[in-house]
Amino acid sequence: MKLCGKLARILVGMARSGEAYNPPNKFKLESEIRTKYQITIPEEIRVKAKLSVGDKLLWQYDEVRDEIIVMPKPKSFSDKLWGLGKELWSDEPSDDYVRKERENW
Repeated sequence: MKLCGKLARILVGMARSGEAYNPPNKFKLESEIRTKYQITIPEEIRVKAKLSVGDKLLWQYDEVRDEIIVMPKPKSFSDKLWGLGKELWSDEPSDDYVRKERENW
């Protein structure tokens, strides 16, 4: 699997220098897949992500980056997406834009 961003740069730098990588104690970066394909989410991550028993997770495999992406399933997708892209409308109110588009139909 490919590593992303800062961690990849750290590891590449250490590989070149011959240093061993010791992750900060802040997060446990590893889980084991058990015989029934079950994993344990490290406590530090559960707390930071505010996960509870019964919460659902969304899984995605990114073939381009060869990465597994896991994220908590939002309780409400509309609440989670509310305001997404609002910076796109800083120059022109969205109502004005929609009105102009409809006039061109």
